[in-house]
Amino acid sequence: MIEVTNVTKEIEGKLILNDITFKIKDLSGIRIGLVGHNGVGKTTLLRLISGQDEDYKGKICIGKSTNVGCVEQEILLDEESLSIKDYIYIKTGIKDLEERIMFLENNLENEGLIEEYGEILQKFISLDGYNIEYNIQKLLAGLNLKKDIESTRMKELSGGEKKKVLLSTVFIKGTDILLLDEPTNDLDLNAILWVEDYLKNNQASMIIVSHDRKFLDGVTNKIWEIGHEKRTITEYGGNYSDYITHKQKLLNGQIQEYEKTQEEIGRLNNSANRKKNWAVSGRAQGVNDNDKYTKGYERNKSGKLGSGAKNIEKKISKLEDVEKPKTRKPFIINIKDSDRKTSEYIFEMNNIIIGYENGFEIGPITLNVEYGEKIVILGENGSGKTTLLKAMCYDENIISGEVRQTKNFINLIQEHNALQEEAATLVQYIVENSKVTREEAINLIVKAQFNRDEINKRMSDISPGERVRMILTSFSGKEIDAIILDEPTNHLDLEGIKVLEEVVNDFKGSVVLVSHDREFLSNIESLQCYTLEGNHLIKKKELNDEIDMNV
Repeated sequence: MIEVTNVTKEIEGKLILNDITFKIKDLSGIRIGLVGHNGVGKTTLLRLISGQDEDYKGKICIGKSTNVGCVEQEILLDEESLSIKDYIYIKTGIKDLEERIMFLENNLENEGLIEEYGEILQKFISLDGYNIEYNIQKLLAGLNLKKDIESTRMKELSGGEKKKVLLSTVFIKGTDILLLDEPTNDLDLNAILWVEDYLKNNQASMIIVSHDRKFLDGVTNKIWEIGHEKRTITEYGGNYSDYITHKQKLLNGQIQEYEKTQEEIGRLNNSANRKKNWAVSGRAQGVNDNDKYTKGYERNKSGKLGSGAKNIEKKISKLEDVEKPKTRKPFIINIKDSDRKTSEYIFEMNNIIIGYENGFEIGPITLNVEYGEKIVILGENGSGKTTLLKAMCYDENIISGEVRQTKNFINLIQEHNALQEEAATLVQYIVENSKVTREEAINLIVKAQFNRDEINKRMSDISPGERVRMILTSFSGKEIDAIILDEPTNHLDLEGIKVLEEVVNDFKGSVVLVSHDREFLSNIESLQCYTLEGNHLIKKKELNDEIDMNV
């Protein structure tokens, strides 16, 4: 069991999480989707629970017998040379257990080691150690990772293939409570569907951070939202779609209540003003009247009217406590269309073959993209999708063939946009990449949902989702022919994904993207579908048919 009590987290004086309290039982079957805007502390909360971050106020208690599992976000440099098998054996603890069992079995004449031998053997059996290699092969086959686990080194894997190994490592260990931070990022569609099915049939309690709406709908049975303002958790029953419906009804109700309150305040103000005017009129009439009885009556009447006006003002003061429902300013990206004609080619690739020194090769591939066309490239992890985008944009790793491209394009290619800009502050990054003045850069940053006091933060100090927002914001104001997007929804919050959908749909130029976010792809209009299969690029009839076939 995990029990979190009054946990508050600050970073450099800024409130990240505020008075968080909850309890989760082991193996309860509860699958919680943890949602909220970028930077509200979703990953931070998982790090606190897993013990990776111990700097907080409050109390986090984990039961002695509770096994908490979390997927590591990256593979360390000194782990890159390990084989897949060795990596999993080390990370699950199997390697240490095997070595200790072998030592103890060779020294059982020492009675002092017999008890330890029994304990170590029990741990090994609990991990199904005698079947560990079979279990690894079974999991990796389910995730569609077709690699020799003994000869393939971790450094030889693509980002998506590494993610499959990281997931397998946690699944093999078996957990009572599972913490998953963006588990579908970098995975191909078949792997996402397999993970979705695996989690639905697992009795472990789970907290899942994800911005994949279809995945959240398929897996979760409860949603926790961390609010941007208060930084507390609000709980909603059901899956993600249920949460959206309930939250919208709640917001509509709050807006109606606020509007009715404003109408009542207006009515009461008019009534109070009338009584004030009558009171003033009565006092004036009483002063001018020579009849002392009339003068007294008017004075009493005006006094009552004045008191009535004050009582109404008290009512108004209470009603004014009803605040207008707060909604966040939308994330804004303004990209200018160029004056190209639809018949012009933006990208031309003719019989190109792309490859690396390690023997990986795809092609020959021919693809001509006209101005205004929108295409998605699907394919298994490791099939070469990102490699193809790099060749299309930068002529990288081309063995033969010819590529022509417009010079007027912008890209969000995950591996190409490595973090070379991390040393820059937010305002420096926008000034440099958008070629604007400092004040113009600040306005763009504010439109990207940052505060003015955050402009001097370093790119390395913001969340991955906030970093993606900054990269997208750097595109604002540019007149371009094409947008290249490689898994653009990775790390973006749900609101940011919707904005990106609008940008892609409104853009008049060409869009070439790689994505496995089913909801995102379904919402892009006039999207043509290609898949990388058997080292060749194949055009499909309909995107939805391709998605439905995988489902």
